[in-house]
Amino acid sequence: AKQVCQDNEFECDNGNCIDGSWVCDSFNDCSDRSDEVECPNTCTQDYFRCDNGECIKLGWQCDNDTDCTDGSDEVGCEEPSDCPAHMFTCADGFSCIPLSWQCDGAQDCTAGSDEANCYVEVYRQTYTCLNGTEVDAVLRCDSNSDCPDGEDEEECSDCPGRLCNDARCIRSSSYCNGVTDCTHGEDEPATCNLACMEDNGGCQQRCVQSGDAVICSCFEGYQVDVNNITVCKDRDECTENLNSCPGAPIHCHNEVGSYTCVCPSGFQFDTNKLTCYSSNWISPPVIFSTPDDITYLARVEFNITMSLTSAHEFHDIMAIDFDPTGGAFFFSEINPQRIVMYLPTTEEEPVVMADQEVEAVEGVAFDWIYGNLYFTESRRNKVEVLSTKTYHRRVLFDTDLNQPGGIAVDPLHGYLYFTDRGDVPKIERGAMDGSTRAIIIHDGIHRPNGLCIEYTLGRLYWVDAALSYEDSYIGSSYLDGSGIQILIQGPSRVKQPFAITVLQDRIYWTDLEMESVLTANSFTGDDYFIALRRVSSPRDIRVWNKKAKYNGDNLCPLGESACSHMCFAAPNSNGFSCGCPGNNTLAEDMRTCLCNRTAILGKDGVSCGNDTPVQPTGAVPQVVNETNDDGFISKFDLRMTCNLFSEEIKCQTLESREISAIPPDASESLNCRLFKGKHLPVYRQEVKELSISHSTPCR
Repeated sequence: AKQVCQDNEFECDNGNCIDGSWVCDSFNDCSDRSDEVECPNTCTQDYFRCDNGECIKLGWQCDNDTDCTDGSDEVGCEEPSDCPAHMFTCADGFSCIPLSWQCDGAQDCTAGSDEANCYVEVYRQTYTCLNGTEVDAVLRCDSNSDCPDGEDEEECSDCPGRLCNDARCIRSSSYCNGVTDCTHGEDEPATCNLACMEDNGGCQQRCVQSGDAVICSCFEGYQVDVNNITVCKDRDECTENLNSCPGAPIHCHNEVGSYTCVCPSGFQFDTNKLTCYSSNWISPPVIFSTPDDITYLARVEFNITMSLTSAHEFHDIMAIDFDPTGGAFFFSEINPQRIVMYLPTTEEEPVVMADQEVEAVEGVAFDWIYGNLYFTESRRNKVEVLSTKTYHRRVLFDTDLNQPGGIAVDPLHGYLYFTDRGDVPKIERGAMDGSTRAIIIHDGIHRPNGLCIEYTLGRLYWVDAALSYEDSYIGSSYLDGSGIQILIQGPSRVKQPFAITVLQDRIYWTDLEMESVLTANSFTGDDYFIALRRVSSPRDIRVWNKKAKYNGDNLCPLGESACSHMCFAAPNSNGFSCGCPGNNTLAEDMRTCLCNRTAILGKDGVSCGNDTPVQPTGAVPQVVNETNDDGFISKFDLRMTCNLFSEEIKCQTLESREISAIPPDASESLNCRLFKGKHLPVYRQEVKELSISHSTPCR
């Protein structure tokens, strides 16, 4: 059932519910960013607003240093230009001034960089303090004490600030500031603070008299408005200090005059309020693979295990995943090289889904919404997709790869994630239809293996089995690669990790060297323990829990607009894309697969030319038919634009007409009718497949 949000909650586009006060706070609480859409610009005029909603100082924009976590402060900036040899380049990298203007005592560059680090020899008079220290004579009686005892401000006849009765020079701001600076206290007369007594000096919060003027200040949690210095506005502690709260998953929530640290929905603080834990956590069952078995671990606390594949003989099982809606398992074998679907709760035989052109499948990830299985091949260096309904396959990525391994999918947003441990180790994100890809993490990556997604918080987890155990670690980040956190690092707790899975506040992983299944807190890496020891060659691992994956809508169209062969989740405006098996391409309608320039690809994904050439966009036939008791077509109504075969054939509408009963599998063409000397094809509707086909044009 769909989750119903409370009145004080906000309903995300993906159906999740979050606190209503978290909307437009620059944090992706919904995981699909729907709580941060169409938000007003909340940064002050002296701050720059990043594309992701963060606020940074205005001067940090285009300074060749990335300050926004999404890098938007350095986007669209002009490239620094080299000034001619006879010109001086200012610190901004763009402004050029004559060399003669450098170190001339006048600031010509905006930031004064032309007068920085200048050495000017000046003959000057000095004043000697009582302790022998010499200060510049121009500093005497300037209202600033430069001698240790302040004697340079005594016996003054002129003063830029205020003169005490004993000729001591003090600052104007020292008058009526609550601190006695003159020997006899004449800088703090009884008339001080009178200006603040009437209407608080015009200040909204605090008023302090300084000399003849008043200075407005604010309570803690507020700051003076730069547009009106008498007004105080809320200070956004969450934006100003990213360390206001301990860190993920604890969320900093700004409030008027203050801020609070909160846990995500479904989590609560631990006793020290340094992290969160699931408020209804029960150890879930875990499944993991070894070369000859898939094992069910009922509860990590009790070490209760059960074989799921003992009824069959499998060889060298590698990667595993499952369908949370139907209970099917998908796994790869290395010997023989194949991908298998298996229902352990039935007596049905395992189904081989692919055994041709399959080699070293190290990672599989099932899209539980669209029914596609994504997998990596570490030897053929490919990332592919396989329809679990038709077994059609398509290569998504096969360039710039060297030993791709772990893979995870996010059909809610149309992205897949995979690791590559080759010459340039990295973690990439790509569209599930293969349209785009990008490296999201490369710094600090050694030999990345498995990875997984925590969908509630929008976090990615991966294991890195470095050649040196000291460098092996378990990491986490947001789904765009930002916010990287090292949770656990070897060699005492992680040596050669192979795969990882996550549910709520727990991660579970396998370690080949330690021959164990292990678990820890997914936020801090604490509460670490070995769940199962003495496991020979533990490989892939999954939490067997439907809550690990979330419901979503399959956006693939049905009926006449349906994709002819394959349909994928995609990060585009439609939310889906049609695709074709092999190297076949889509026609102009972006729905139908062609096997050459004109002929439709057969339903089997192999045969060519047996179906109707795809119609140009805008020429979709509309057929209404009636059948007799035998299922034969007895009447049809066809309306379409006839511009398929020749420019000489003009538009014609075929009206409803009675025809003799024709079996659905009839191969002969229907009657043709003449139009200006040309024969037009008449279409028929096939009852069995409900697909539109036509005969060869009449001659």
